[in-house]
Amino acid sequence: RAGDAFKHANLAGTAPLGGVVAIAGDDHAGISSTTAHQSEFAFIDAQIPVLAPSSVQDVLDLTVAAIALSRASGLWIALKCPSDIIEQAATVDTDLDRFIYDRPAPDGSLHIRWPDRVTDAEARLAGPKHRAAQAFVHALGLDRVLWKTGESRIGIIAAGKSYADTREALDLLGLDENKARAHGIAVYKPAMVWPLEADGLRDFAAGLDRI
Repeated sequence: RAGDAFKHANLAGTAPLGGVVAIAGDDHAGISSTTAHQSEFAFIDAQIPVLAPSSVQDVLDLTVAAIALSRASGLWIALKCPSDIIEQAATVDTDLDRFIYDRPAPDGSLHIRWPDRVTDAEARLAGPKHRAAQAFVHALGLDRVLWKTGESRIGIIAAGKSYADTREALDLLGLDENKARAHGIAVYKPAMVWPLEADGLRDFAAGLDRI
């Protein structure tokens, strides 16, 4: 129902002191919804970057990061919050130091303006805005590398709810941080699942035999 509005709003852009975060409450199992759905395909269709939190702490941290990312890139930013993540109680760290970012200054050429030809708006969206978003994610270190050493040979990439499931599976196998390092296992946790930030992913992949 909101697809057309999302596309037009993201095409127009955000303001340097504004920012928009679209939060999707996905219900993959269709427990309390009319369909078993996942929303990232709709966001990708609208060219809206997608952040995937893996915990309630991530929801808080990535929402604040998403506002800053939206301001810096001129894009709407989506936050995928499946019921498994969002429908729970948790203790979270709200120290304000968590939310002070060394972020690149917004590029005013990427933001909303009037009048604006649709072809000009599309040209900014198709390349420069997404590159700015990827550069922002890289600068903030939102994509995380865990346990990697010079001896790591196996890489696991997992995001969002799948990351939480992966960590639980490793725990069930008795693989804590020290044992994972000893077995040559490293983990990569992308915060922005689309579009993926390539430089950090390449750095993680370097030296690994299998991902």
